[in-house]
Amino acid sequence: MLSAYTIPIKGAIFIFPFLALLFTVPYVIYQYHKYGSFLALRACIVYSFILYMTCAYFQTILPLPPIAEVAEYTTPTMDLEVFGAWRDFWENTSLVLSDPSTYLTALGEQVFYEPVLNILLLLPLGVYLRYYFRRSWLQTIVIGFCVSLCFELTQLSALFGIYPRPYRLFQVDDLINNTFGALLGFWLTPLFSFFLPSRERMDEVSYQRGLKVSFARRLVACAFDWAILAGIIHLMSRVFKTPLLVQIIGLDNESAILFYVVLVFFYFVVVSWITGGRTVGKMLVNIRLVSFSGGRRAGRKKPSFFQYLIRYSMEYYLIVPAPFIEMRIYDMMVGGTRFPLGFLVAVGIVFGLIFAFYIFQIFIGFMTGATRTINEVLSKTSNVSGTRNKERRRG
Repeated sequence: MLSAYTIPIKGAIFIFPFLALLFTVPYVIYQYHKYGSFLALRACIVYSFILYMTCAYFQTILPLPPIAEVAEYTTPTMDLEVFGAWRDFWENTSLVLSDPSTYLTALGEQVFYEPVLNILLLLPLGVYLRYYFRRSWLQTIVIGFCVSLCFELTQLSALFGIYPRPYRLFQVDDLINNTFGALLGFWLTPLFSFFLPSRERMDEVSYQRGLKVSFARRLVACAFDWAILAGIIHLMSRVFKTPLLVQIIGLDNESAILFYVVLVFFYFVVVSWITGGRTVGKMLVNIRLVSFSGGRRAGRKKPSFFQYLIRYSMEYYLIVPAPFIEMRIYDMMVGGTRFPLGFLVAVGIVFGLIFAFYIFQIFIGFMTGATRTINEVLSKTSNVSGTRNKERRRG
């Protein structure tokens, strides 16, 4: 009997990583776009909520019986008697209130633990609704009832028509017990959340951190930009027979290098100049480039075309390709080339030093909070956040 409750939990734990993977990309975008930062505690709470809801849902549909077996069922599919489960408990339980020796036995009886587990099923939902989603007790009742109704209708629909008939009983008492459980969770929230910061405090910290553009935020923007570029490269290679992504990464030939140079120029330099300092990735995480003069912010004015050219030429023609150029030089030295060996060694050292210095700057930035790299200093540009703190937003 215990396996009927542990199997759904095991199934939820198994499928949770896949759900988390699907959820992560839009969630990261939302967090950076709204708050300007990604708070680890908030993420833990949200992901724990996803895991909990998966467990709760699986408790209502698992374990799955064989379809042929369900086709032979003749039991009722609905029970509309209000408080019938508790009536069964009082009529069939071995519990005697005046005899404490019967208490433990009664706890293990199905007539007791089934309605109790239905109450406990949505108790955590009430905690999440009050603590994180900041819902009132009335909203908690409505949401708890709707969630419970979704579970029951899923059962009544025979798992959306997969089975020839329902294999679980639709019960009005389940709706009542689930909804009461959500309300009970709302009442008990202080017992579970007293050691956690309030949602308002988390928002405040997120907004404050979001006023500064972190390396992590920039990395997310860069990842989205290059995901888009990879898609463009793949599409163009299929339609126009342009160089493949693997050819560009490997610097296989002059056409691949030229294609990379032109693509980077139009996507990062031209698009940023037209949009006022934003690529698609920067738009998603709500940051943009501004011009700095003499190391000081000059009213967040739009950089010139030449500033964009300096910044992105250094970043994507010198720094980012450096490891791939190093690998290409190694292949040329091993496989033979028309270039002098001394020349290849010199080029390798130059690009190696450039990349090492850039990585060193990023490391120091993570340690000290300084986020300006060499290409930003020389181009007199920097990323600024579009996030505003809570007071400004209200104002």
